[in-house]
Amino acid sequence: MKYYVLFSIFLFAKIFDANAQANSTAKISGYIVLNTGDTIRGDFNEQNWNTTPSSISFSDSAGNFRKLTVNDISAFGTSDMEYETWKVDLNISSQENMQIMSTEPSPALKSSILFLKVLVRGSASLYQYTDAESHNHFFIRKSEPSPISLTDHKYLSIVDGKESVVENARYKKELNFHLIDCTGISEQLLNLQYNVGMIVGLLL
Repeated sequence: MKYYVLFSIFLFAKIFDANAQANSTAKISGYIVLNTGDTIRGDFNEQNWNTTPSSISFSDSAGNFRKLTVNDISAFGTSDMEYETWKVDLNISSQENMQIMSTEPSPALKSSILFLKVLVRGSASLYQYTDAESHNHFFIRKSEPSPISLTDHKYLSIVDGKESVVENARYKKELNFHLIDCTGISEQLLNLQYNVGMIVGLLL
């Protein structure tokens, strides 16, 4: 009898734990836009988008579940965030790990189709992609067919006899070109850092 009671307790604990884990993945309402232009509303089954997702899990109002990638949809979003699918040039050089950081002054750009988070929408729109290293990449678009990379490239170089991390702030040139009609843009770019707050503030 003792073993039966212990087994029952163990089984109950496992079932409770499984239910708790299932319930911990809270769903959130949102929408997807198919490549046909049709919008479907439903729920996302995960929202751990600290890094930009390569796929999303989505259930429509009828309960039909589907896993979607950049090949399937042109956009998706919730009440407080929006992503769009774009083909862009992404800097694939490591920007965080000195062990594998490039020694080339120019970034290694790779044409990629990605989900990009919309940060600013207007005459100049701003997008963000966060890679597996949690490094942010920003893109700007005015009248171009697709967003242009605002690249901040860090690389290793010998400075005063020591190996150091050097920054190639190409993003400032791109921002100056795209925002040249903004009053005082050159002065604003002098102390601009490559982060969400400062770049978004520049476009608002």
